[in-house]
Amino acid sequence: MKKLILVVLILVLMQGVCAADRFQNEPDGFRGIKWGATFDSYKDEMKLVDTDESWGGVGLYVKNGDDYKIGSAVVDRIEYGFWQGQLILATIHTTGYVNWNGVHESLIAKFGHPVQMNRYIENYNWWGSKTLLSSNFNEVSKKGKASFYSKIVTDTATEWEKGKAKQGANSF
Repeated sequence: MKKLILVVLILVLMQGVCAADRFQNEPDGFRGIKWGATFDSYKDEMKLVDTDESWGGVGLYVKNGDDYKIGSAVVDRIEYGFWQGQLILATIHTTGYVNWNGVHESLIAKFGHPVQMNRYIENYNWWGSKTLLSSNFNEVSKKGKASFYSKIVTDTATEWEKGKAKQGANSF
């Protein structure tokens, strides 16, 4: 029994390692904007639509003239997230399974097959050295999204957040 558990564990770990190698054509940004690019370079093309409170605040913008057709899908909007003036993420929002699946299939065509941790949940991930990509669909809300994250800027923001937590700990 112990050997079987060990073999299964090794196979699961190997699948994760092999899946990481399958992130083909890993991007270093989104639609021509490099990860970490300064907001000031694009401010004339962007309109603020929301703020996400993650990492002390991420401004979410839509880009003037963005193409909302991806493959067979028509997307609701594409948001560009800037943390402390640097591009940290981009998210494609869809409504309806057909539109989400059109985006998802385009992602597979471009980046290869993702990892799906639970075959019953429409949540897929690609992990790279520069970019983390997640594609998911919510059956209840009928909303889907594909989110691209800068690994370097996300790691920096996470360290910044840990530093703030340490400062807060000194308040007790």
